[in-house]
Amino acid sequence: MKDTDRSKLDEILGRHDRRMEENAQREVNEARAKGEFMRAFLEHCISIIRPAMLEIGDILKARGHDYRIVDNLAKKIDGADQLKIDFQIINANNRNQSSIEIPHIAFTADKSARNIRIDETVSETSSRDNRVMTLDQVTMDVVQARIIRAVDYAFR
Repeated sequence: MKDTDRSKLDEILGRHDRRMEENAQREVNEARAKGEFMRAFLEHCISIIRPAMLEIGDILKARGHDYRIVDNLAKKIDGADQLKIDFQIINANNRNQSSIEIPHIAFTADKSARNIRIDETVSETSSRDNRVMTLDQVTMDVVQARIIRAVDYAFR
């Protein structure tokens, strides 16, 4: 093989190898960022979301109603595509509701998009803009306001 052809081939293969290495590093960085996001969401659930749910739930119980918190937070974070915590409102006057009729609000971490999706019974009044938030936007005040809105819906 001529030296010029050999040089050209080396250049092509070298460029390909660099691109493959960059792609592999990008995938490692992306996986790391997704894992960090999921751990941050789990911490957010422990320090902000669940305490807000418990506080409002205690008020509901004191008034003769009930609530349930359902989650999948015990999943292995690195393997989970989504983590979710759901607050279900049980009106004492409607205890026979099926599980799909129970008013609720759920906070779901989407690992791929690295955002929080809020699904709630009152979603017909929600725009996409306020159903998807960053982790920083999900504060104690926001969580409590959203839960209170779901409680308002449950007691109409």
